Formats: sequence, C-alpha cells, structure tokens
Amino acid sequence: MKTTRQVEQGHSLRWRIPPYARILAWTVAVIVAVASSGRGYTTYSGTSVGTNGTVYGWGVTDATPPPGSGMTHTAYVLTILRSPKGRTASTPWINGVNIRRGDVSLPWDATDLGTYTDTSSHKFYCVVLGWVVLGTTQGSGPVPYVTLTLRTSGEVSSDNSARGEYNFRLGTYGLGTFRCAGHNVDCPVWVTGVEVKGQVSPSTFTGSIIFRRRIIKSITYNNTVEDPAYTKTDEMDGYEAAYQDQNPQSGGSAGKVYDWDAPGTGNKGSAEVGHIRRKRSNYREWAELTNGMKVSGDLYWYSRLSVYKSQSGGDLLKTDISGDNVAGMGSTKTTWNLQ
Repeated sequence: MKTTRQVEQGHSLRWRIPPYARILAWTVAVIVAVASSGRGYTTYSGTSVGTNGTVYGWGVTDATPPPGSGMTHTAYVLTILRSPKGRTASTPWINGVNIRRGDVSLPWDATDLGTYTDTSSHKFYCVVLGWVVLGTTQGSGPVPYVTLTLRTSGEVSSDNSARGEYNFRLGTYGLGTFRCAGHNVDCPVWVTGVEVKGQVSPSTFTGSIIFRRRIIKSITYNNTVEDPAYTKTDEMDGYEAAYQDQNPQSGGSAGKVYDWDAPGTGNKGSAEVGHIRRKRSNYREWAELTNGMKVSGDLYWYSRLSVYKSQSGGDLLKTDISGDNVAGMGSTKTTWNLQ
C-alpha cells in the first residue's frame, strides 16, 4: 500500500522553525514553495511469499527533499510483520540518507496460514523542521494452504470453470468409468474421469492455484505382457491449464480450485480383436502458487482399467479381475492381474 504525505503548511510549519534558524529562512521558503506545489514524501509497506514459503515484509520511507534545495534528510522506518497466530519479526528504528527500507521475514509454518500483515512507521529528521512524523502504512497478503481430495462419481462440480472443457473433451459431465465420445484426440476409448478438488484456506484467497501431477508408475499390458511403449516411471504428467480451475473465487466457489483427468486405454485396429488392454497407473498430485511455491500436501491416487476388443470391432469393458476399472485415493498394484 502506498501513501503520500504532504509536509504541514502555513503557520504550523513556520512555528516549527526555531529563532536561531532565521539564517536558513531562504531554504525554508524553498521547502514551503515546493511542498505547496505538490511535493510530498512517500511511504509504503508490502508483503510477498517466497518459493520456499518464507513470508517477507518491508516498509519504505522516502523523505527526499525537493530538487535544488541543497538539503538532505535522515529517513527512518520501523517495520513489523505479524502472522495470523501472532508470530512477529521486526526491525528497530533504522535510518538512511533521504530514503530507507526495512525488511523482515517469517519462515513457512503450515499451521500458521492466512493473512500476514506488515505495519511500518515512518518519520524523518530535518535540520530546519526537526522531527517530522509521517505516520504508518500497512501491507498485507494471504499465505494459503490447499487441501486436496479426489472425486470419482457423480458429475463435475458446477462451480468448476473447467467443467465445459471436460464435457467437450469427453462428451459427458459424469465422472467414473465410461467410453468417451467427445473431442479428445483418443476418443472413443474407455476412460475413468476424476476430479481433484482443492479447498483453499483462507477461503478469501484470490491468487491463482496451479495443479501439478507426477506419474509414479504407469504400465499398460497387451493381454498379460507389458507394452514398453506405454510404460512410464517417475515423470511429470501432461499439463493443460484448460483442464484446471485455478481461480479460487470463480463461479462463486469461495475458496475452491479444481483439476480433472481421465486416464484411459483402448485397442487400436482390427488386428487386435480378442486382445485385452490393461492399464494400471499411480499418481502424485499437489498444488502450487504461480511462483512455484508448493501450498498443499501430496495427493496420491490411482487408476486401473481393462478393455477387451470384441469381434464387432468395438471395445468392451473387461470385468474379469476383482477391483478393476476404478480410480481412487492411495495406490494400486501395477501387475496385470492386480496380484
């Protein structure tokens, strides 16, 4: 937050001038003239969050005299950063020639989230005016934490701004296992649609939240034989912003963000009639701020799916293995028979 303070004018300013300083009357006249034409002194405070979660606060006092006055001032600032739970970091009164900045910081604490407030006090000293108090300023910013959960049934949430993209790509709003019929490049194949919800604290947070997902292990089998062309180990999953609702306030959601995915598999071409494709995948997902700072724990989830190529050329869901064709929180075995 930035404020500009004018030096007092008129009688109160002249009253501050001691009798023995009359030899400096010309200098004072310069200050009064410049101030009355709009010259002020600038003070402000601010906060930010670093990539490792450290919260920074600062305050600045800019008491630079008017150009041509031939004077210098001693600028002072005192800065205090407060956390929602009352942790503080502060500077003493520190000073510099004409302008001074005071910086403070508090380390990341996952139990101390919400709005951090930086309050700075400002003043300067002038040999003519003496002490001039410029008041206080405040800067504040929320430090969010995101709690992640997984949904695999029902429909994509109505306040999820990526809901339309889900329907466009997959041909439905429904979650769970189905044969997609939308505009996704792989359709029609069998997929399991999931929605990851991030509940943001504080719920009033307005910054962007970005989801990241890593494939821990994903194996696709042709019957019982692993297909190495579709095996992935410890690599980032594809990222598309259109699949995410990164705005905690969109659609009136008041502190919720969303991601969706639809892991799937299918048999390509008539040569694979009678083949069974089985896909077993484990994922790790988390949330970040735009500066890369992680603001959630890890959500571990899995997907498993088996599809049979029928004589008619269409894929059918294969249900011969107990617990197959679902997604859920946690992890799955990545063997073809889940044993």
